[in-house]
Amino acid sequence: MHHDLPNNVETHRLGWGCDSSAAAMKLGRACKLAGCLLGLLVSVAPLHAAPVFTEHPVVVNNNDPATSVTSADVDGDGKIDLLSISERNTIAWHENDGVGNFTTHLVWPDEDNEPAMGNSSLASADLNGDGHIDLVSYRDGVIYDDGAFGWQEIAWYESDGEGSFTKKEISIEFGEPGRYLERPPGLFTVDVDGDGDIDLIMNLGSVAKILWYENDGDGNFSQRVVNDYAPDGSGNFPAPVVNADVADVNGDGNIDVFSLSSVDLSWYQNNGAGVFTRHVISSGLDLDALVGRPHITSADVNGDGDMDILAVSGASILWYQGDGAGNFTSHVDRLDPFTDALSVTSTDVDGDGIVDLIRGGYDSISWLKGDGLGNFTPHVVSNNVGYAVSVASADIDGDGDIDPIAVSRNEGKIAWYENEGSSGVKDLTVAAGQWVQIGLPCTPAVGEDTLAGLIGDDLSGVLGTDWVVYEYSLANNDGKGGYAALTPGSQMKAGKAYWLVHYNDNNTPAVIDLPESCATPQLTNPAGCASANGCYEIPLETSASIAGWNMIGHPFTHSIRWNRLRILDDNRCSNGCRLTLAKLKGVFYNRGWRYDPTANNGQGGYQELQGSAMLEAWTGFWGKTLNNAVNPRLLLPVD
Repeated sequence: MHHDLPNNVETHRLGWGCDSSAAAMKLGRACKLAGCLLGLLVSVAPLHAAPVFTEHPVVVNNNDPATSVTSADVDGDGKIDLLSISERNTIAWHENDGVGNFTTHLVWPDEDNEPAMGNSSLASADLNGDGHIDLVSYRDGVIYDDGAFGWQEIAWYESDGEGSFTKKEISIEFGEPGRYLERPPGLFTVDVDGDGDIDLIMNLGSVAKILWYENDGDGNFSQRVVNDYAPDGSGNFPAPVVNADVADVNGDGNIDVFSLSSVDLSWYQNNGAGVFTRHVISSGLDLDALVGRPHITSADVNGDGDMDILAVSGASILWYQGDGAGNFTSHVDRLDPFTDALSVTSTDVDGDGIVDLIRGGYDSISWLKGDGLGNFTPHVVSNNVGYAVSVASADIDGDGDIDPIAVSRNEGKIAWYENEGSSGVKDLTVAAGQWVQIGLPCTPAVGEDTLAGLIGDDLSGVLGTDWVVYEYSLANNDGKGGYAALTPGSQMKAGKAYWLVHYNDNNTPAVIDLPESCATPQLTNPAGCASANGCYEIPLETSASIAGWNMIGHPFTHSIRWNRLRILDDNRCSNGCRLTLAKLKGVFYNRGWRYDPTANNGQGGYQELQGSAMLEAWTGFWGKTLNNAVNPRLLLPVD
């Protein structure tokens, strides 16, 4: 128990106690029975049945099929758009209207119509710090002019924030033709050297070389090396990199790289300045289980706060369980039925807070449900595909769940697959006479974001007499911190938590349902966000004179593990910090608190939020900023 919770909340009484106000007099029985308990009494059971998916084609072009797809909010309107690159190296962005209807805009047409070899990759990030999402691409091909010679190009495309782009070359090389890769090379946008701007990491695939490109903050790049592609003493070159990915492997706040070749799995430890040291994870027989074309991805599979690595093939999944210090233990999960893995990404498909996988194969797209112990069960998303070379995931239609996205290369199709499973905002049932700490699991539309508009129609009686709602702020009570009662016109926001109690003579529960216009909160892609699909930033209050308690609301309909939250501020966590690191830096306490009415033999008590503890829809909880925090924001990942 943390003993400086505001206004003696740790003794389970509101700061105003059982006062003599009209509300308290009307609620006197509740006060006597519950001691003015602050409780999270939610009878909503999260639903995690296997989702059903509906295909929605975005574009079909057999003459120039796409090879890679990714997602981002390109035009800054709060809606997730799609980005693609094709065999003929055409780059396009597909504008989302917010419900999954798309309009295609060309970014870089291949004006010379030069045949390409199908090797292309695409990524997105704000590369010059102007607040707009830029694009970066790898492209290659063959030019026929007095013979044939190959070319390879890395370029970025500066966005004006309204959907128009200007091309900027980073690197272009010419050489022999025929350099065909088995899969598009990996291309990642991350802050490698901790200087606050976005750098690039790229593995070339056909060789063992992994490069990174240092950004000066204005979009000018200098090539650096992650690993040295050089022969050994016998003149033998390293095995080509089959696949690579990036993550903070050892929890030191620096972005590391890990790679899979035909003979080993390795990770490259970043010292924070872009200098890497190689560590071999495995070169043993466990890799023999990877049949076909394996892929690797990173995720916290078992929810212990440490980054794990997943190597996925058609026949099996190898889970390399990380201990947070760069050491790994391998576990093999044999899959049935077999289907080859052309592409893989990790996400939470069914909203249960446990890592799942989306896998693209020759003739199907599947999602693999994780159990949190490294075991995965395949489920079909669609059999209407041909050669799914690229998969991604995002909440395309703004309904709060994750929708798979895929390229079906043989059909020239990009499609998204609407997740129609247990999604949407579930109703909240609150017992009469019981205090409830709640957070809105969505963002209300303007005009429907008031207390009266959101829950006033769900509670019988008079506000202030039959029911009350309070919020907490450090600024209340002349900066000493305290509660304030909401009025009918008070605005309610996602990311904040509120105390609510209601009473009626029949002791019947109240059911709170939110308007259909209540949508997924607007996402950003700040440094440190634990999801490639974005985070919701919750601004936090600080105080130099009192404990920095904030009453925070979980803003999504799906579950999130506590250890996936991150802190961003303008001081010591400017590149984002895990909560454990944020505590060490004096920015944010690494644990939270929520009330559990079943604790202490039904007498109630606070639960510490740490490690793999789940934040469910409607959850409200306490978090605490520390003295070194400057403009702190809590980052909650969308998946």
